[in-house]
Amino acid sequence: MQVWCANLRKLYLMSETNHFRPFRLRLRGEIREFTMPVVMGILNITPDSFHEGSRISDLKSLGEMTNTMLKDGAAILDIGGQSTRPGAQIIDTEEEWRRLELALTFIRREFPDTIISVDTFSGMIAERALDLGCDIVNDVFAWRGEEKMREVISKRQVPYVLMHSRGDAQTMNNLAVYEDILGEMIFWFSEQLRQLRSLGVHDIIIDPGFGFAKNEEQNLALMRGLSRLQLFECPILVGISRKRFIRELANSSIIDSLNATTAAHMRLLAQGAAILRVHDVKAAKEAVEIHLATI
Repeated sequence: MQVWCANLRKLYLMSETNHFRPFRLRLRGEIREFTMPVVMGILNITPDSFHEGSRISDLKSLGEMTNTMLKDGAAILDIGGQSTRPGAQIIDTEEEWRRLELALTFIRREFPDTIISVDTFSGMIAERALDLGCDIVNDVFAWRGEEKMREVISKRQVPYVLMHSRGDAQTMNNLAVYEDILGEMIFWFSEQLRQLRSLGVHDIIIDPGFGFAKNEEQNLALMRGLSRLQLFECPILVGISRKRFIRELANSSIIDSLNATTAAHMRLLAQGAAILRVHDVKAAKEAVEIHLATI
């Protein structure tokens, strides 16, 4: 009986550590405190992102989608001009910037209080976006081979999303080989965080990179063990919205995968996720509210 009670208490204490932890980010020179998990809405200024319903082709639809996301509860908007889905073609930086410049200018003018994250792995694009008023850099390739990105985030000292991945859009599917994905990821994050902090970058958000050089089994291992990443005391961002492995688990199409996505969000919130990067803000916000009401 004593052993059983001790094990039960251990499990209880472990579950307590899985819960969301408030975090702070320096935004526009001020410290903002986030006391509950937040939703990041995805704005794809691309013609080839994997979810056709998220693609934006003109300022009118951009304004409508931005307004809807903010009304539905998005705390951050993540805008990207380069698709990073497996198999996507890498465009040159001038084309990426052509897609982004008008959109960023428009959002900052029409929605001045909005927190904007730029989704790019180009240091040059990140710098230009910050000049137009972006607040966060979301780098899916974690400054890999990009000295310019190192220079920009060190100089500008803005919040930086550090995502685990391997290869690029063309090669990532061939690089999903791990002996212990969580153990290897923890080692990788430890080294990357050490380097970032040596550059004076301290507002760091970590992202395990669901679907980036990871197969279904590995994605599920991350979902089960996400709470282990809390040891870094950084907010954890998760991006699983309508992704293939979620759709395959639920046997659903992209269009019909909202329920599966919401179920996955509930699991990840229970593991300590701090930011949900999503296509469907209203559903994600409702998941956060239900999660908070039941812990």
